[in-house]
Amino acid sequence: MVSIFKAPKKQNKTKNLKLTIDCLDHEAQGVCRHHKPVVFVPKTLPGEVCNIRVKQSGKNFLRGALIQVLDKNPHRIEPKCDYFEQCGGCQTQYVKAEFMRAEKERALDSLFQKQLSLSDVPWQEALSGEAWQYRRKARLAFDAQNKNDIKLGFRSESDNTVLDIDNCPVLDKTLNALLPELKQLVIKLNGMKYLGHVGLFKAVSGVQVTLRFVKDIDESDRERLKGFADRLNIKLVIERQKSQFETLSTEDRPTYIIPQEEIKLYCEPNDFVQVNDNVNQQMVAQAIDWLSLEPNEELADLFCGIGNFSLALAKYCHKVIGLEGIAAMVQRANDNAKLNAVENVVFDCLDINQSNSLQHALLSDCNVMVLDPSRAGAKAVVEQLSPSKWKKILYVSCHAGTFARDVKIMQSKGFNMMKVSAIDMFPQTSHLELMALFLSEH
Repeated sequence: MVSIFKAPKKQNKTKNLKLTIDCLDHEAQGVCRHHKPVVFVPKTLPGEVCNIRVKQSGKNFLRGALIQVLDKNPHRIEPKCDYFEQCGGCQTQYVKAEFMRAEKERALDSLFQKQLSLSDVPWQEALSGEAWQYRRKARLAFDAQNKNDIKLGFRSESDNTVLDIDNCPVLDKTLNALLPELKQLVIKLNGMKYLGHVGLFKAVSGVQVTLRFVKDIDESDRERLKGFADRLNIKLVIERQKSQFETLSTEDRPTYIIPQEEIKLYCEPNDFVQVNDNVNQQMVAQAIDWLSLEPNEELADLFCGIGNFSLALAKYCHKVIGLEGIAAMVQRANDNAKLNAVENVVFDCLDINQSNSLQHALLSDCNVMVLDPSRAGAKAVVEQLSPSKWKKILYVSCHAGTFARDVKIMQSKGFNMMKVSAIDMFPQTSHLELMALFLSEH
């Protein structure tokens, strides 16, 4: 076969720019709109004059990396965490959480006005809590490829490698204090190279540590782990295959509570749990307030998980139908209903993203809905909505883009947004969640 020589394409030289940041977008990136094309730059603030390096060129935009801030926004502060510049867990420690929350809400207001044709977005007071030590659940990555440089921590922002850490200021203080001891524990294990990750959860009943091993470990490692758990009075669990657990310490099931509703919820290591306990409690309380359920109403809780909303809301209406696509979480939701003696709730496993999911027989008498989907949103659900059947819908979102897409569909079907609030579930990060109430025009 004849080879035809092709000269390599010329590589574009790295381009540096000096520009002024106009505003932030809903993902907390700085935006320079007066440059053509528009430029997005993380870790910058409105009004700042910056030197940036262009990392990506699109047809209508550029993405840049901050080199230097020449003229600082007065709200800029020094990051609290020693690992901030390397770790990918937090993105916004260079400014106080209250200022960043207000800027992100301003960006969302602009997004909604533009995409949803709303001249007046019905904002309510944002839900927020402590800016630090709020995270009650986390997963640590582990890297033992180099025996002289073993790492336990979070992923690096730049290259996704494991960043070794010994403290994290957003972790619950009990979990944070545990980090150095965990490192010393795992590096002594014979089966250290089989360790994939470490899960942490601060439950009401105490701390749970879950070690995910890709292969079985020997008895000496088991004894070492059990001794560690007994000494620190924590629950220690081994995950040998996905969701197959072996407990090496106390059998107490980890729980969290929603005290104002006297609800206690069991959860397993791989269950989805809102990591910010205080903000989650506010979120449930606001759902109860905004829905103002009547004793004869039946509510559908879609993407219900282990019953975080379902069990609290069941106290205020005739019946709740909770639907969830993960069978193990449906089982946990049923366990939690029994634990709390809540008898007017029914949980079932269903792929909610099916085009006919709202035809489920259990939903026949429901006229109120709670939607709490993943980042992908609930497009399949909102496309099925009938305003003559569903009179109130509470939508909890963790992604503004998919939320706006879904709301546009809801508007076309005759649902009006009556209230919306920002939920600062993850201070120090670019994330901002939302809760919105919709009423049918019919």
